[in-house]
Amino acid sequence: MMAAVCVIAVNMAGCFGCTYIPPGYVGIKVNLYGSQRGVQDIPVLTGRVIYNPWTEKIYDFPTFLQYRSWVQSPNEGRPVDESITFVSLDKIPVNVDVSVAYQFEASKVPELFIKFRSDPDTIADTYIRSRVRDAFVRSGSGLKAMDILGGGIGKLDSDVVGIVDEEMAPIGIRFDYVSVLNRPRIPEAIQDAINKAIESTQRAQQAQNQIAVVKAEAEQKVAAATGEANAIRARAQGEADALLLRATAEAKANQLLAASITPELVRWQQIKQWKGNVPTYMGGQMPIPFMDFGTMPQASTANR
Repeated sequence: MMAAVCVIAVNMAGCFGCTYIPPGYVGIKVNLYGSQRGVQDIPVLTGRVIYNPWTEKIYDFPTFLQYRSWVQSPNEGRPVDESITFVSLDKIPVNVDVSVAYQFEASKVPELFIKFRSDPDTIADTYIRSRVRDAFVRSGSGLKAMDILGGGIGKLDSDVVGIVDEEMAPIGIRFDYVSVLNRPRIPEAIQDAINKAIESTQRAQQAQNQIAVVKAEAEQKVAAATGEANAIRARAQGEADALLLRATAEAKANQLLAASITPELVRWQQIKQWKGNVPTYMGGQMPIPFMDFGTMPQASTANR
C-alpha cells in the first residue's frame, strides 16, 4: 500500500513544476496543447509559479530597458555582420552600426506573444531589427551621403526613432533611442572622392583665410600710417597756431608801443638824456638843441 502511494506521489510530483519570475520581468503560462482562444487565456505572472511541464511552458519577458547593438564587427554583439545598409538620396549605399534601447510594456506582453510566438531575444533580432532597418531605409533615402557623414546623422537618428516608436507603441514596444554607432561606411572609391573634395574645400578656405589676413594687415598698416600723418598734421597745426599767436601778440604790442610814442615824448626823452653840452660854434638863429620850449609838456616846464 505504501509503495503504491509513493509511486502515485512521485508521478504527481513529476506532473508539476515550479519556477520564479524575478522582479523586472513578467511571465506568461502557455498551454502547449490545444488552441489559444484569446489573450485572457495567457495570464501575466510574477513571483513563484507552479505549472505542468508536460503541458505548459513559462516565458519570461523583461519590462526594464533593453539594449541591442547590430554591428559589422564580430567582436561586438553577435559574431556575425548585423549592420544595416540603406541608400542615400544621391544613390550611395551607406552601411551603419546601430544601437537601440527599447522596453516591453508588461500589460501587452500576452499580445506580443500571441503575435510573434517567440521569446524576447528572437523578437528583438527579427521583428524589431527589421522595422529599424526599414526606418533607416525610408529616412536615409531623404538625406545626401555628405549630410549623413556630417551633421545630418543626428537628424537621421531622430527620424528613425520617431518612426519605429510610432509603429511599435500600439503592440507594446516603446523606444528610448536609436543611434548610429561609429562612422557610417560608404564605398571606398566614393569615400576617396569625398575626401578629395573636402581637402579641396579646405585648401580654398585656407586661401580665403590668408587673403583675409593679408587684407587685415594692410588695413592695419594704412590705419597706422593715417594715424601718424594725422598726428604730424596736428603737431604742425599746433606749432603754426602757436607762432600765429606769438606774432599776433607781438604785432599788437608793437601797435600799442607805436601808439604811445609821441613827438613830445621823444623830445622829453632826449632832454632827459641831454647832459647840457652844446656845439662850440652855432649860427646866430640856430636854436639850442632840444630846447623848443614852446612845445614841451607842462610837466617838463614845471620841473624846470
